[in-house]
Amino acid sequence: ESFDIALVYYNRLADPDDYPYLNSKATMKYAEEYYYQGELNTEEAKENCEFNTNTQAGLPDKPICNPSLNSMAAALNPKDGSEGNYFYFVYDEDSGSHRFAESRSGYQSILNELGLAE
Repeated sequence: ESFDIALVYYNRLADPDDYPYLNSKATMKYAEEYYYQGELNTEEAKENCEFNTNTQAGLPDKPICNPSLNSMAAALNPKDGSEGNYFYFVYDEDSGSHRFAESRSGYQSILNELGLAE
């Protein structure tokens, strides 16, 4: 699934008008747990954090964890968009895998199916 996830980020980076932010929850989870180790204790600190891809455009300027070889290979060569032009993904705990969507409405449908509606 790393190649599909990489495609999502490539697609978002390539379309800054519709996707000015990557909106990755993983970057903040990493920042809170490992980089800042609980020091991001106010909403202002979280909003201004360089790992907050909901408020900061593009990729963070620091590494996000220690990626596997598979993740690095995916980042260098994401899945071909002809197999699915994904812009969204959600982790499905029941199946232990990610589900992908090409549109916001598809993403919302997945969230609804999984009981995770925003």
